[in-house]
Amino acid sequence: MLAALPLLFTTYSNAATPKAEASKPASAHKQTKQRFSGKITGYQTTEHLFSVRKGDRLRISKTGSPNAYFNVWAPKDDEAVFNGSAQGDKFDGIATQSGKYKVQVYMMRAQARRNTTAHYAVNVIKN
Repeated sequence: MLAALPLLFTTYSNAATPKAEASKPASAHKQTKQRFSGKITGYQTTEHLFSVRKGDRLRISKTGSPNAYFNVWAPKDDEAVFNGSAQGDKFDGIATQSGKYKVQVYMMRAQARRNTTAHYAVNVIKN
């Protein structure tokens, strides 16, 4: 009977371990997804705002017309943190500040002056 007592204590200690592991680190955030879609014609641009916390990972991608591009703007920045016409259709980065970030969708001048219409969808994943 005494030999079983250490086994019970060990089993109880091991059973308590998963409860401690169930707590998440402070930096772990729930993943959220947002989708913005629409169309632009000529020199039109559209801006879509979404809230971000400093340290969030942002993954933003665009689908649709190859004539549409997007930029990503941080809340207080004068320059885009991502320029789609130079960097492609996918952005993956860490938010350097909290607040409302902006995705701006636009066309390059060559297509805009032809009054082309571009349909697009922008997907934003935060975690």
